[in-house]
Amino acid sequence: MISSEMRFFLAVASCGSLSAASEQLFVAVSAISRKIQRLEAQVGAPLFERHARGMVLTEAGRFLKIICARACSILSRRWRKLRG
Repeated sequence: MISSEMRFFLAVASCGSLSAASEQLFVAVSAISRKIQRLEAQVGAPLFERHARGMVLTEAGRFLKIICARACSILSRRWRKLRG
């Protein structure tokens, strides 16, 4: 029930790179990159600083990570409750 944008964003945020997130999620790097770019366009700010050794969250990215983590937690609890 969690959107792919949220899953991909949280994976990159926790792994620190597109390639590591790709391995964790079994999804192509290009697909993750497109979702992150789309999310950044929706937010209107860069979510990551891109470096040769990986990606680091910007201030906007850190804020969004908190929001996504809370949303995922709420959705997981509600989903478990619905399933009984």
